[in-house]
Amino acid sequence: MPFISKIGNDTAHAYGFTTSAPLVISYLLIAGGGGGGGGTNAQAGGGGGGAGGLLTGSFTAIPGTVYSVTVGLGGAGGAGASLSNGSNGNNSVISGSGISTSTAIGGGGGGCNSNNGYANGSYGGSGGGGYNSAGNGGAGTAGQGNNGANGQGEPGGGGGGAGSAGSGSSGGSGSSNSITGSAITYAAGGSYQGGNGTASLGNGGGGGTSPGSGSGGNGGSGVAIVSYTGSQKATGGTVTSYISSGVQYIVHTFSTNGTLKLGS
Repeated sequence: MPFISKIGNDTAHAYGFTTSAPLVISYLLIAGGGGGGGGTNAQAGGGGGGAGGLLTGSFTAIPGTVYSVTVGLGGAGGAGASLSNGSNGNNSVISGSGISTSTAIGGGGGGCNSNNGYANGSYGGSGGGGYNSAGNGGAGTAGQGNNGANGQGEPGGGGGGAGSAGSGSSGGSGSSNSITGSAITYAAGGSYQGGNGTASLGNGGGGGTSPGSGSGGNGGSGVAIVSYTGSQKATGGTVTSYISSGVQYIVHTFSTNGTLKLGS
């Protein structure tokens, strides 16, 4: 069991940090989840929103450089009886001098009424679920998520998740990651009648109920997390640490937009 502690930015700013060597940083990037499609009075439910794209990787950071971190918001659910799809989630991005920009794609919105041509779930990090029996699930992005399920008749199809595609009216599973020192499941797809997606996990919103013209759930916001070994060498986000197998890891968690700045 790793030991986890919170350092905090006040400590970081008070003492300052210096590093003369490039620093290898690992990251987990989760985009905002897609909103669920609205239900209608015609015995037809909206599709669940797709999870925000999940992207992992690493880069070599240069001392004195500031890296921009953008955390995607979740997409809005489609309003009940308005015949509207859920909105796609927003992308999460890490960028800066000397590195390739990394972008996790926002989850696809769930489908709604086919009379308006919106029956299909939308493409995204993971695809949104289709509406009723007429809508196909949206496609997910390779390496970041999975497809949404086709509409199931009265219930809409489940949105895709990072761990699996939507299945029937259930959202796809999320994916577990331990970059913070604890195993947390991120980026699950929205299910029919699933409600709002969880903030900072990138989950898709649930499809709106039928009958009764229920609104689709909002997608959950994303998160950006970076970590490296050794002592703290950067500021930005909420800073914590943990020790595993005798090695200390420093973790910077961004639930909103911010910057990661290395000491010089």
